[in-house]
Order: sequence, then C-alpha cells, then structure tokens
Amino acid sequence: MTKKIDYEAIQKTFEDTIKYFNFEECQKIMTATNWTWFDSNGKAPTKESMMNCLRELFRCALEDLEESAITSVSSGGFKIIVSRSGKVYISFGKHSNGAEG
Repeated sequence: MTKKIDYEAIQKTFEDTIKYFNFEECQKIMTATNWTWFDSNGKAPTKESMMNCLRELFRCALEDLEESAITSVSSGGFKIIVSRSGKVYISFGKHSNGAEG
C-alpha cells in the first residue's frame, strides 16, 4: 500500500523554500546574459513573474507525484524537484535552495 501524500506539508515546504530563494541573483544572471522570457518585454522577468513560474512548476510537479516518488519539472531556467517524503528543491543555474517538510 502506498503512503498517503501530505500535500499540505509539501505546500508549506515549497512556500518556505521560495521565501528564501534568491530571485535577485537570478535577475542578475539573466540580465548579464541577456536572458529574457517571451512575456518580459526584453528584460529579465520580475520577482513576481519568477515566483508565478515556480508556483506553476510546483503545481505540475504535485500532479506527477501521484505516479512517482520523486518528480522534476523545469522551465524558464528553473528546475523544481519534489518528493513524496516532503523534500522540495529549486534551482536556477548555479543557485539552488531546498528544504524538507
């Protein structure tokens, strides 16, 4: 029997993780490399846009947890890894942050 997934605990871990993620460093990297998103008007995306991207990636990762013990989703330079055990890992280039629930 598969252990029930504690989505509430995983959500809290995700929110704690993005709270301490260094979005300013991501913006610096994107600005230095002229990296933009299609909807960022030729500039590095805002912190809010990056947080929205991560929330969408997290939502997709949660859907995949029904099928796998660990799932990974990436887009826009971000990668998020989520496990049924409550671990959440977010990375952008060389910058990363992770936590356990």
